[in-house]
Amino acid sequence: MTEYLSESRAALLACLLDSLKSLEKTKANIFELRPRTKSMPEALSGDYDYVIDPCDTTKIIKHFLSACTNHKVHLEFISTDANKRIIKLIQNGNHITVELWLNIELAGPAGPKDPRQISGAEICRLLNTQDNNKAETIKAALYLTHLYYKGKNLEAPLQQHRLAYFQDILSSKKERYNKDCSGPQKKIKDMYDMIMQCSEADIAEANREALSFLKKQGLSSTRIKRPMLRTLNLDRHLISHVVPFMGPDGSGKTYVVNKLVHDEPHYLSHLPYKKMFRNKDYTFLIRVLKKIYKRDSQNQLDERASGYVVIKSSVVCVLWSLLHKRHRKLLIVDRYAWDFVLKGIRLKDRAARRIWMHGIFIRMIPRPRKCIIMVAQNETIQSRKNELSNEQIAFVYDQYINNVANARCRRAFFCCSENEYEHLQFDLKSFVMK
Repeated sequence: MTEYLSESRAALLACLLDSLKSLEKTKANIFELRPRTKSMPEALSGDYDYVIDPCDTTKIIKHFLSACTNHKVHLEFISTDANKRIIKLIQNGNHITVELWLNIELAGPAGPKDPRQISGAEICRLLNTQDNNKAETIKAALYLTHLYYKGKNLEAPLQQHRLAYFQDILSSKKERYNKDCSGPQKKIKDMYDMIMQCSEADIAEANREALSFLKKQGLSSTRIKRPMLRTLNLDRHLISHVVPFMGPDGSGKTYVVNKLVHDEPHYLSHLPYKKMFRNKDYTFLIRVLKKIYKRDSQNQLDERASGYVVIKSSVVCVLWSLLHKRHRKLLIVDRYAWDFVLKGIRLKDRAARRIWMHGIFIRMIPRPRKCIIMVAQNETIQSRKNELSNEQIAFVYDQYINNVANARCRRAFFCCSENEYEHLQFDLKSFVMK
């Protein structure tokens, strides 16, 4: 057991390093904000902070998911708020947390009661430069604003390590600062020297100097508007008791769902998603389509009637969620409406594509509070069910990732079915039951 735990931790660290390496090769807009040791066991405590361009969120998830599949690691993606996304690499109860900042929160000139934010896209634009000196100075200034805004304890070992790191970086370029750097850059270094020498440093003064430097670099902050009454997002609450299982044919959905419901019968119940729309009205529609498309299977006819399927199943899904909320049980559904806004997944004569008016239909689908997406290597999927080509499998996963990146589900768990059920059940149950 101890050997298996050590292998799990090694797989998590390898997954993190491979993901970051592949993202660096593709030159994605993702930059580490604050240094942190990438080794065990330090990687399991705390989190890694990165600033990203929101437009690259989908690309970042793909690279992390590809590494997770190779190392048989699960991935959880959390949409916490408008400014932050969280990626958790999970295996056997251990996890590594990566925080992705779409916008950087900081305190304005009036203090923490004046919250502001800087666009992550603008920060990435400045950090994506050959001038390493300028990039490190921007990170140092952002770290000063972070310390002040969050009210961090400067005596904590982690903060001391990071302060020393930035102080060493700035001090190592002392000659260059004296030759060709402007006054604000020198002041940033002076602020670090002051903080390291004095335990009661004026962090507010350091924050003002950092804001002044960032403004001269073209990074203007905007106020964060926090309405007194938040707009109620009804669809997230209406289907809080429905947990969809998704994935292409052969990814292991049905097997895992049956095992999971069998293990927890008092907390979970199961309903195939197709039962939500296959009724007398639908039977009549299918008979009409069958006369036109005589060679199509039942699943292929479902794709052709996707508009009706999405509308009908969305309404029924909300009603079932309300019913199970009353009985305090979670309803596990095999598939979801996301699968029916796609066409050509099983049609060999046409390429896979989105349905007509996809944007309207996808907004009609209730957003689940959590969902599970089964992932595996293409070879594994095709060995189980040889129904989809590599292009069709990639298209299905691209659509899932796009929906998750656009926060159409608050928490998404990408469960790697390359593992045996005995090895993945702990992480899966922990996600479903919490």
